[in-house]
Amino acid sequence: GLGQHIDVAAHQCMLQASQSQMLAAAVGAVPPRRFGGGVRLANYTIRLVYPASDGHVAVTFLFGDMIGRYTQRLMQWVHAEGHCSDEIRDLDYIRFFELIYGGQLPPTALDEAAEAITRLTSSRTKAELLEEAMARNVLIAPIATTADTLAFDQLEARGFWERAEVGGQAVRLPGPWARTEG
Repeated sequence: GLGQHIDVAAHQCMLQASQSQMLAAAVGAVPPRRFGGGVRLANYTIRLVYPASDGHVAVTFLFGDMIGRYTQRLMQWVHAEGHCSDEIRDLDYIRFFELIYGGQLPPTALDEAAEAITRLTSSRTKAELLEEAMARNVLIAPIATTADTLAFDQLEARGFWERAEVGGQAVRLPGPWARTEG
């Protein structure tokens, strides 16, 4: 029966969203560039969108101190399902890019890992991937289509939809982005 309070720190969000690449220009590195379904870092393409058996999912397949542990757990799951070798599972996903840039890992390791993730995600539905990702503490989320959004029970339960008449036909429209009292 109590309201909710949401506090968003814009600077913190910006830093977290840009992660370590926010310093690229300051240290003379090539800044990242976005492209459909991923990001391009120097000569490397990192996919962030993968196919599911019923659509697509967003997979945080990234590296470094903050995210690498999630990627390590993801690759353990990929291996457990038989989609990658022991060598790909056991790579250091915290120092992954550092090892590629330093020549200690072949650049093909990035593609091999991404292909293994594709084999896993392609074999399951978005709902199955989300459920397993939550159980394994892995960063995977379904990419919702308009039909998925319309069918999302939580939006209906929270009274998000408003009913209106358009052209003599009853339709469902998105409600306000926030509801307040007082």
